[in-house]
Amino acid sequence: MPVGLAARFGRFFSAIGYLNGKHAHSWDFADQPLPYQAFLGDQFLDDGVQLRWVAPTDLYVEVGTEVFRGSRYPASGAADSGYGANSLFVNIGGDAGSNSSWLAGLSHLSATSIDRESGDEDNPLLFSGDSDTTIAHFVWKWAPNGNWKQRNLAIQGEAMWRSEDGDYTLPGGPR
Repeated sequence: MPVGLAARFGRFFSAIGYLNGKHAHSWDFADQPLPYQAFLGDQFLDDGVQLRWVAPTDLYVEVGTEVFRGSRYPASGAADSGYGANSLFVNIGGDAGSNSSWLAGLSHLSATSIDRESGDEDNPLLFSGDSDTTIAHFVWKWAPNGNWKQRNLAIQGEAMWRSEDGDYTLPGGPR
């Protein structure tokens, strides 16, 4: 990625975590990891604006933020006048010799939900409140002389934490 400031707007996958911003066809596996399914409803995709900045240093340093409409899980209802989710992310990385590279990152997604449905489709449980998800990731890639087409190995790990604060409305209960 070139050094400097970049912006994007429209509908896109958020840059939180390592996997979320990548399309499923580029994964090295068939199914989305279970934490992504549970915490983000597969991948967090929404309408919004993203700003990212890459520092002009030898070490790769990327800092970014996003503001989303808030119409997709874990947000819902396009809360706060259509700005129901936002994120911050930081990634650092570099080369380790001519055969390896690494990337580490930390990101946070804050979302507001209004009557987010879960459970039974015909009689759902409704959640209204705040949802915060934090993701830490680390990736190590190895390829002889940097030629990933010949042989390569990628080791990746992500840890995710989520907390929610709000109210649930039981199926058939008062609103």
